Amino acid sequence: MKLTECPLCGSRKLRSRTGGYPAKIGKKRVLIPGIQYWVCEACGEHFLSDEAMIVLQEYRLKKRKVA
Repeated sequence: MKLTECPLCGSRKLRSRTGGYPAKIGKKRVLIPGIQYWVCEACGEHFLSDEAMIVLQEYRLKKRKVA
């Protein structure tokens, strides 16, 4: 997936990033490693690919089982 325009504000100032993605699991904020996501430099919104959403969901499920 490659975004060329922000779905929220319409800006074309999107930056692809890969690395620790900030997420909230329960009441804790964590950085999930190895996630590719896009950040709109105009409005600051983050967007994930379908694959990244699956990784994020699996991470959340794994953390719930441990807790």
